[in-house]
Amino acid sequence: MALWIFIFLLMGVLGIKVFHISLIDLIPAHCILYEKYGLYCTGCGGTRAAVALMNGHFVKSFIYHPAMIYSVLLLMLFVCSDIINNVFKTKKKKLQLSPGCFYIMVGIIIGQCLIKNILLIFFNYKII
Repeated sequence: MALWIFIFLLMGVLGIKVFHISLIDLIPAHCILYEKYGLYCTGCGGTRAAVALMNGHFVKSFIYHPAMIYSVLLLMLFVCSDIINNVFKTKKKKLQLSPGCFYIMVGIIIGQCLIKNILLIFFNYKII
């Protein structure tokens, strides 16, 4: 199952790259918090980060929303682990997510939101 998900994701990314599809124009990115108060929310930049990542712009993706890179790395870890277990028929226990991974993700999300808003409020620097 994980192998099929990986194959379809890879085909999608390759399709976007080969046909030069600009997903940022197709996906509306409206943030009520930003429109009303001029502040970034915890999810601001997530869509742009996903699009940048699919186009191979890893640094841009990290700048837009670092949690996207972290999520993809975790997904790759799980998929590779599952593929190795299935191909080599190992009797290893399946990889499970520890609570620490969740806390790291929450820290990344809150930290990036604080940094973006501090840069916006005090230095008038817009990341997104």
